[in-house]
Amino acid sequence: VRIAMTENDQRQQAAAPTCGGERVHKRTGDRVGAHVAIYCSPQQQQGCCGSACPVLLMMLRFDGLFGFPGGFVEAGEEDNVPEAVKREVQEELGWDGMDPRKLEMLDTASHTNEHGETFTLHFYCYPATYEELRCIEANCHKAMHFPEEVLGVVRVPGMDTPSWWPRGKALRSFLTQRFVANSCDQLLLALRHLHCIDDSVLQ
Repeated sequence: VRIAMTENDQRQQAAAPTCGGERVHKRTGDRVGAHVAIYCSPQQQQGCCGSACPVLLMMLRFDGLFGFPGGFVEAGEEDNVPEAVKREVQEELGWDGMDPRKLEMLDTASHTNEHGETFTLHFYCYPATYEELRCIEANCHKAMHFPEEVLGVVRVPGMDTPSWWPRGKALRSFLTQRFVANSCDQLLLALRHLHCIDDSVLQ
């Protein structure tokens, strides 16, 4: 659900901080969360894995659901949500090399959980080098929140599967997994943004 704001919300948005040219706003009364899709472009992979698609990371949570690193914005972080994203990444993945200035906002949406609580969820993407991506994969088990909250990270299957494997089958299979909140929608948004998804394959 995209954000529907009251007149008061709109006035608050006009004075809200920005990130990547997009204003960071929330609905009145909502708790604010922020998550990030960390990816490595094909150009950064040259001489490494040689994928023609970006490598995109998701994490497996303690409850068996897939999601993106991130969490709730804490008191004092409301005016600098990208710094909150960096903190969450460090706590959940054990990586402190994120530059908040490189975060690109992709979406702001509202979500209501099974208890009727409403949230404003900001979603970003972040370009990492292949060395940074491998560092995250190799060291996530050393993170503060491992294994109480995070069990590990996985690479999302891409569209460029081996020639003997049906195109898009691996990604379709991955999308049948269970995702927390609106993470599946966020994943599709990130894949489309990175131009590495063929919607016709997913029908």
